Amino acid sequence: MEPDDRSALMESDPHAEPQAQALAQAGALVPAGSIFSAPITVGPYTIITASTVAGGSGFGSGFRRMLPGMDGTAGGLGGGGGTAGRPVAVIILGPDGVTVQPIVDVTRIAMSALVVAGLVALCWRRR
Repeated sequence: MEPDDRSALMESDPHAEPQAQALAQAGALVPAGSIFSAPITVGPYTIITASTVAGGSGFGSGFRRMLPGMDGTAGGLGGGGGTAGRPVAVIILGPDGVTVQPIVDVTRIAMSALVVAGLVALCWRRR
């Protein structure tokens, strides 16, 4: 984002500056070591694993008046977040060059197939 665009955004939305600061700091939450592992050398080969990392967070609040005849208000707030990562490939550097071998997660594929099959069965049954 260009500096002029950023200042125009800050003037139009008072919440934009804290959001921009939070996004700027988000990169520090996923350091390079969580995407690519440290290289492991075995003989003439060097092995590096590559992973995918995803994360999210949220915050919410709600307040309401009590029922008629009751004093006060009721409400609450909360937030949370998390990250998840999984290996997706192995990078092998050797005398013959570089090879990238994908990691196939058979359990993930089977679970996805079961979910799709369940949804198809549910849709078919509702016909």
